[in-house]
Order: sequence, then C-alpha cells, then structure tokens
Amino acid sequence: MTAHELIESGQVPRAVGSHPPSEPAALRATGYWGLWRAAPKTLGILLLAMPFSIVAFAVLQTLFLVGLGSIVLVFGVFLVVGALLAARIFGDAWAGLIGAAVDRPITRPVPPPTRPGGILARLRGQLSHGAGWRALLHSGLVHMPLSVALWGISLMWTVVAVFGPTAWIWNRLTPSSGKNLHLSTVIWDSLFGPSMPVDPLTGDAILYGVLGLIFLATLPLVLRGLAMVDWAVSRALLGETAGDRLQRDVVQLEIARELAAAEEHRTLGQLERDLHDGPQQRLVRLQMDLAAAERRMADDPAAVSSLLAEARSTAGAALDELRALSRGVAPPLLADRGLRAALEAIADSAPIPTRMTWAVGEGVTLSEVTERTVYFIAAECLANAAKHSGAGRFDLHLADDAGWAMLTANDEGRGGAMLLPGHGLYGLDQRVRGVGGSITLSSPDGGPTVIVARIPVSLGA
Repeated sequence: MTAHELIESGQVPRAVGSHPPSEPAALRATGYWGLWRAAPKTLGILLLAMPFSIVAFAVLQTLFLVGLGSIVLVFGVFLVVGALLAARIFGDAWAGLIGAAVDRPITRPVPPPTRPGGILARLRGQLSHGAGWRALLHSGLVHMPLSVALWGISLMWTVVAVFGPTAWIWNRLTPSSGKNLHLSTVIWDSLFGPSMPVDPLTGDAILYGVLGLIFLATLPLVLRGLAMVDWAVSRALLGETAGDRLQRDVVQLEIARELAAAEEHRTLGQLERDLHDGPQQRLVRLQMDLAAAERRMADDPAAVSSLLAEARSTAGAALDELRALSRGVAPPLLADRGLRAALEAIADSAPIPTRMTWAVGEGVTLSEVTERTVYFIAAECLANAAKHSGAGRFDLHLADDAGWAMLTANDEGRGGAMLLPGHGLYGLDQRVRGVGGSITLSSPDGGPTVIVARIPVSLGA
C-alpha cells in the first residue's frame, strides 16, 4: 500500500490542519422535552461542579501562593509555572464537562509552541501565555464561589421538584408532636384569619404539592439556565480568544525564524566541512602532483606522464564532488526543468526501488522556495530510508491541500524512526518548522514508516 493510500484509508493521520471539518458529536437539545432528556446529565455535572472546584481551588491556591512567596528563590518560579500548568489541566477538564452539559463545546487555546533555547525559554513561554493566567483566575478564584451558588440552587430546586408533589405521603408518615409549625397554617391565617381554620396536614400537602409541581415543570429550564451561566463564565475565561490566536501566530513565526537561522548555520557548517574534507583535499593533492611533475619534467618524462594522469583523475574526482555539493545547494535540474522532473530524477537514481506520484493541481504554482524545500525533504527522506530502514521499496507522493504542499514519504522497512535530537530526521523537522510547516511521523516498530511534510505553497513568494 502506498503512502497516499495509507493516509486516505485512515491508517496514518493527516498533517495537522488537513482534516475536513467534522460534524458535532451530538445535536443540541432543543425544545422542552429535549431539555428534559438532558436534565439528568446537566444536574450531574452541576452537582459535580462544587467538589471539582474546591479541589482545584485548594491545589492552585497552594501552588501559586507558595510559589509567589518564594519567588526570590529558584523553585518559586517553578511552582508558579506548575500552578499555571495545573490550571490549564483543571480548565481543560471543566471546559469539556460544562461543554457537554449544554452541548456547546468550548474551544480551548492551543498550548504555546515549544521554543528552542532550553528550560529558560520554556519557562518564559509558559509565563507569557495569557491562557494559563486566565485558567488560573477561573479555577483558582472565580469558579469555586460560583459553583457553590449553582450547586445550592440546583440541589434545592431538584429536592422541591421531587418531594413537593409527594408531600401528602411524607406528611402522613412523619411523626408530629402537635407543636410543629405548619407553613400552610401561617399563610392561611395571614390571609383569612383564625376564624376559618384549615387542617395543617392537608394545607401543607396542597401548598407543597403546588410548589412542587411548579418547580418540577421548570426544573429542566432552571438547570439549563444554571449550566449556561457556568458555561458563559467558563467560555470567557477558558475559551480561545483572538489574542490567543495572534500570540500563537507571532510565537510560531519567531520560532520559525530562529529555526531557519539555526538550520542555515548548520547547513553552511556542513557544507564547509564537506568542502574541506572532499574537494579541498583533492585540490591539494592535485597541486602536489603538478609540482612534482614540474620538477621531474626534464629528467623523467615517463614519470611525469604518470603524475599527470593521476592529477587528471584527482581533478575529475574533485569536479564530481563539487557537482554533488552543488546539487545539495541548488540542484540544476530543479532550476532547469522544475520540481516534478527533479523528484522523478531522485526516484530514478535512488539506491532502492522508488515510485514518485504527482497530484498537484494544474492551477497550483509552487514558489521557488517551496520547490527547493520539498526537493531537499524528499532527498533526505530517501537517503534516510536507504541507509537505515532496510526497505525494499520507497514511495513519494506530492499533492496540494488548501494552500499547502503535502509531501508524503513511505517505506516498508523496519520502522522505529523518531524526530528526536541525534536522530537523522531531526534536522529535517527543524528545516520544515523553520519555513512555517510541520511534519507528521508514523513509524511503529516493524514499519511502515510514513512521513507527511506540510509546507506553505507560497513560501517566500
């Protein structure tokens, strides 16, 4: 099965952002009877709110206040960051619950992208992300008193709705000392005076029954309203905002710029080493052979002929290495005939059987920077597969998807590839992230290995 077929069949996930929009998991409850069907779930989540918020409040207040009090010490910063991370966890959990209660999912902010630069960069990223502070405000302060109020109202309304209509049963079963104060008697006497007495038990049964029926009829509406209050507060503090999206885009651009600079520095360093270890050494040898031939030209013409032959061979090898290096910098075939021909040439000259398929639309034009990036990614994936996978076959597939070039590389080798520092694909991941793209890797032990690189079509245009 080819890489494209694996992705289309769903065995390998598409790159982030390439999924078509999905339908809601459940239709929202509409109408009075729809609210009744949703009432048990809504009540359960409302009753869960108070213990959940108390636990969150205790954990977050402890972490944040202790961390704030020891901020002058190193571990205080870690405690504050820990409080922000814990607040995001509590916030994610509650956003999912309250969204399910009203069937309106809350879109959560995406965590800040990982910055290069070690632990200090990670701490700075967490402290500067506004969503973490809003989650701390929600779960560490606002939600606890709100949930207590909503818990009390929902519990009281449910109790009256359940026990009010059956009060005539409970009143008869409850022992009375004759000194009990009956609410119906108080109301009746205030309206009509003691001259028109009423049986207290009968009066209470009628009063509580009427109230119970009113509470019962309005129970789903009240529960829905209480849940919507919680949902509105949670959405305001836990939901994604335009500022979150803007901040994420800015951070991603900064990271892409840093990664591009780092990758350029690494590539130039590698090119310098390759020139030093290859063509430069051969040119030094060529210079020495020519100098020896010059010294022996008059005395030993036969030896000079041999030295010149070696010099010619050395010059040819140096020229081949320079051509190989030039293909790594700017492959002539890519500039002369375009990306499709360059990828076909890679496939034809590959050390393992390789098939290349092209599915870029006729009206889609890839920028020069995008073509060069795709070419290098394809060449690097093929080189890694030939060197490490042990595969007997390799597939390349290039398509376009809503402004993105989607390059899929698939081999049927041993698998186990990882995007970790020290592994061959790490530099590839850095290169793709450096131009604002992303990579999805699936490589279970035993294979297959599928790499999907997602690169902007108009990169650098």
